[in-house]
Amino acid sequence: MIPAVTGTTFGRGVKTYGCSSRFPIRSRPLLHNLGTQMKPSRPLHGSRGHAVYRACAMPRPLPLSPHAEIPTQSPHGPAGSHARSGMCPSPRSSSLFRRSQQQGLHMGVRCPATDSAQGGESKVKERFEPWQLVAAISAVAMMLCNFNRSNFTMLLPAMSNDLGFTLSQMGGLQSATLFGYMVGQLPSGYLSDRFGGERVLLAGLVLWSMSMGVMSLVGSTPQPSLAVLISRLLFGLTSAVAIPAVSAMAAKWVPPETKASTLASIYALFNIGGVLGLVLTPYVANMLGWAPSFLAVSGVGFVWAAFGWMALNYVTKGSTGRSVDAGSSTTEQATSIASSSSSSGDATSPSKSSLQEAEEEKQAGTALATKQRLHVIILCWAHAVIGWGFFVMQSWLPMYMKSLGVASLADAGALSGLPWTAAAIVGAWAGRAADGLITEKGIERLRVRRGMHAVSTIGCGLSILPLVVASSHMTPALATFFIVLFASCNSFSFGGFHAYIQDVAESQAGITLGLTNSCSIAMGILGNLGTGYIVEATGSYASIFLIAVLLYLSSCAIFLTAMDGTKLYGK
Repeated sequence: MIPAVTGTTFGRGVKTYGCSSRFPIRSRPLLHNLGTQMKPSRPLHGSRGHAVYRACAMPRPLPLSPHAEIPTQSPHGPAGSHARSGMCPSPRSSSLFRRSQQQGLHMGVRCPATDSAQGGESKVKERFEPWQLVAAISAVAMMLCNFNRSNFTMLLPAMSNDLGFTLSQMGGLQSATLFGYMVGQLPSGYLSDRFGGERVLLAGLVLWSMSMGVMSLVGSTPQPSLAVLISRLLFGLTSAVAIPAVSAMAAKWVPPETKASTLASIYALFNIGGVLGLVLTPYVANMLGWAPSFLAVSGVGFVWAAFGWMALNYVTKGSTGRSVDAGSSTTEQATSIASSSSSSGDATSPSKSSLQEAEEEKQAGTALATKQRLHVIILCWAHAVIGWGFFVMQSWLPMYMKSLGVASLADAGALSGLPWTAAAIVGAWAGRAADGLITEKGIERLRVRRGMHAVSTIGCGLSILPLVVASSHMTPALATFFIVLFASCNSFSFGGFHAYIQDVAESQAGITLGLTNSCSIAMGILGNLGTGYIVEATGSYASIFLIAVLLYLSSCAIFLTAMDGTKLYGK
């Protein structure tokens, strides 16, 4: 029985299915030139003694694996034809079979006999694309990041009882985290673009896990409040890698047709991490106490960082990802060639028109640079609005529920976790929907990004508008319903705003999102300070929600008016 060929990859990037027609063995070179895969069937021998092979009639493009080598011309005659055609030779031609086995390891040919010699590595890499494993590793790291945030929030009341923190000190500790988080955005973006977002994220996981472990020791220090302040500052600084690193990872690894769904899934796990922190931390603290709880969370981070690093070394061995660098370099080469051709033509005819063309090109370049800077400013504003809504809602939602009559902080925390659970579920669906509109429905990518941003901003504004107009008649259940709608609509930003940055920033998506996220955090700090002042002065949250409505509407109007898909960098 002749072994079948499975998963064969060719230099022309063609994989075929459904064999129907038959060709004699001597037709293999012609079929290879046509990019057709040959599959041997039971050897039939005619009067001329040629084995009969099946050839597929419906080729389908298949991207080359980053680990596969392009087949080359073999000097060994028929055996080289076998290797180039991707066929397993008949066992009846034992010498031919042995030579094909030897060459198959070097020419991208896979037969069962050669696959078994390559161990389990090829099986894993055939089951998953490298980018999928990289995205999964990053997603769990993001989940742990938000879990650690919620972990501190839930343990802070117990810490304050033991260490004697005042409310103002507790507010200062939360602000220290955000301050460190803001300061670390641009350096994190640069490092992510330079060394790879997936590796910078795991390095950040190690560092912020260390800062969480230090929290278990603050009770034994002479000045506990200062020790906690420094620890929270370091946590904010090291966890700042999260969003820029994910952006850089997605730009490097994730294919464009799955970018929105992948980002949405990662941020869905991010939200789930926050919910798990709210739910699980009280139980762990009741069993172990608040200090060992910090140690437990720190240990989980170290374990995942070690596993993720080994997995990255395994799946990325010999691979550079689906980086846009290759496309960018190609574009740069084409631009260089065009400019050199233009300059050579100008040298032969240095007329007045050539000087005018140079001046026009200079003016066009200046106009493009101005437009790019304006678009960066608009993206910063759009992210700032997202930050206002997210940080204010995350920080003040339990207190808002308490103002509506929810007496138990545990019940307020449970109600506060519902919006982020909904955000995780809706976000994952919205990302897949965005990719489906592009790949399956054929809708222009820019239209999908703008539409998703419109749903995100208008939906957020309309969902919290009842909290403004009917604030005096709002019940906890009704308020929770509208806030769940708010968080769900906010999740559409992963298929809109966040995916749009991937489209226009490309290889510099990490530092770009670091810049915009810095504005988001600054707006969140301002929103938290403003909320405390306004609520203390008015006794109501209605004004806070009204400001949020106006901010979201402004983001929608500016983004839809100005964003046209212009690349942020280069010509």
